[in-house]
Amino acid sequence: MTAEARALRPGELVAELQINAVLGRNSRDVSYLVTDPALGTQFVLREYLPSALVRRDERNTLIPVDGPSLQLFNNGLKSFLDEARLAATLDHPNLARVLRYFETNGTAYFLMPYYKGETLKAKLGSGDKLDREQAKALLLPLMDGLAQLHASGIIHQAICPSNIMLEDNQNPVLLDFRQAAGISGDSSLEQAMEASACTAPEQLDNQGSVGPWTDIYAFAACLYEATRGEAPPSASRRSAAVAQGEPDPLAPISSLDDSARLGALGDTIDQGLLLDFQQRPKEIGRAHV
Repeated sequence: MTAEARALRPGELVAELQINAVLGRNSRDVSYLVTDPALGTQFVLREYLPSALVRRDERNTLIPVDGPSLQLFNNGLKSFLDEARLAATLDHPNLARVLRYFETNGTAYFLMPYYKGETLKAKLGSGDKLDREQAKALLLPLMDGLAQLHASGIIHQAICPSNIMLEDNQNPVLLDFRQAAGISGDSSLEQAMEASACTAPEQLDNQGSVGPWTDIYAFAACLYEATRGEAPPSASRRSAAVAQGEPDPLAPISSLDDSARLGALGDTIDQGLLLDFQQRPKEIGRAHV
């Protein structure tokens, strides 16, 4: 058993796709830059690779390391394919697409367009803040994409700066549909949700009512950070303070000295960040921005 099953190497082939480079890796999967030689076009290929559960043999097949790992691997494989199937139903320029998915090498893969650019998280990490017009350019296309998503009965549930890709032409694309596909049971994911400034309070409650208003909260949190330069306090921190009779630690944009620079957009963000989901907008619409 190796400490970590290796990723595929540049030059190796998967279903006639040539691996160019590893773009990213986490405990569940790895993303590759690949080329389809027949088209001469680059894509992103994601491979289900839970490194703690498997080893890769000389034929590039993934093999669970023991019996308990086999069961966990199979459960995760199903979830991975569930995410691919859901994303493959989407067709919107601001929602990440899955072009096809397949199984080989004892695991599963899905093929996506190669979105060239940087995430909103990376952009904000460089110290950038968005002005009103830049925020509108982010807001309006994603609102349209979310409206289509919600009309299909799908709630994203993981909107955050790291899941918003800004293409080189600044077109925003929403990534990562794991939670929308109902994938749960990942303790690292649950811990990240607890700490995330974009997680709505109802997501932290097993009895919480999740709906379009949940994505509205997350999107408002992204816009708060993008325009203020700092993330809002997490919902868990805010809820705990209010429950103890203390003031909500969130400083509404409307209360800040330079709030006028955002105009009505500031009010839209504040409304989206209300702790009580019943007081938030119930559906995505063309907000007054």
